[in-house]
Amino acid sequence: MAKLTGPEIIKQVKAGQITIEPFDESQVGPNSYDVRLGPTLKVYVNEYGDLMRPTPHQLRHYALEQGPGQIIPFDYLDSKVKPETREITIPENGLILMPGVAYLGASVEKIGTDKFVQTLHGRSSIARLFVSVHPGAGLGDVGWTGQWTAEITCVLPVRIYPNQRIAQICFEEVVGDVLSYADRPGSKYHGQAGPTPSMIYKDND
Repeated sequence: MAKLTGPEIIKQVKAGQITIEPFDESQVGPNSYDVRLGPTLKVYVNEYGDLMRPTPHQLRHYALEQGPGQIIPFDYLDSKVKPETREITIPENGLILMPGVAYLGASVEKIGTDKFVQTLHGRSSIARLFVSVHPGAGLGDVGWTGQWTAEITCVLPVRIYPNQRIAQICFEEVVGDVLSYADRPGSKYHGQAGPTPSMIYKDND
């Protein structure tokens, strides 16, 4: 598949084949479009509303039975259960991300296309601060529209800001008949707005 160049992205937006709202030509790169970080994040919390962040001590002892059938408990996500989250507002003067915490962010921009495949990539300048914007879920199927959710983690404490350019979207041509994501049975994330937690638990319905 061939990636669209920056000028071609502009052309396809003007032709109505790609929707980017709001659209700013200054965010167009040589072969991608930079997206900005929205003003809120979500973090997973446990049943008490506390931040889900197991310590190395808890993890180490989890593997060691403390007597017959007794295991030191720690927080974990269950892929068959709807996760609980807490929302964090990013102040204008920034928020320090902490290692060991998983943050869900969202792009300011709503992006969609019925013609191209979208792929999300971290910006080089963000990656060089050892901030990851997604561990693997970087594909936007043909026909999907919404604000991109970023799965953000960091190696070192890093201050980030709302409306900061956090990632980039590439657009690729497809070959063959198209089954739109919007028309696909079981589509869970079409039209998503804001940081959107995992809905894998719906796979078990």
